[in-house]
Amino acid sequence: MDTTDAPQIIEHIHKNVNFTPNDTKWIPSSARFVGMGIHPNAKGALNVYQLNNGDLENIIEGTTANGIKCGTFSASSLEERNIGTEYLFLLFLIIQFLIFCFIYISYW
Repeated sequence: MDTTDAPQIIEHIHKNVNFTPNDTKWIPSSARFVGMGIHPNAKGALNVYQLNNGDLENIIEGTTANGIKCGTFSASSLEERNIGTEYLFLLFLIIQFLIFCFIYISYW
């Protein structure tokens, strides 16, 4: 089998992390990306890395109450670059549901 025509993954930088990574996303219009995952103690990991002269710097290391499986920048503009995770989305849905119930009950 000839593998020269197949897509290949080329490793440019190798970085060890102290959590189980579940997702990575490039931050729009920047040379940074976010690594999301879960620590062994079940706390979430949300780290921001920056490419700097061929090296990788960890510029922000954050933790959350729960592990993070995925995230997206699609819910914000290119200028804001706010990240949304499944935990925040679930919280948003719960709040919307409670507002709907409050409006519905007060209407009747």
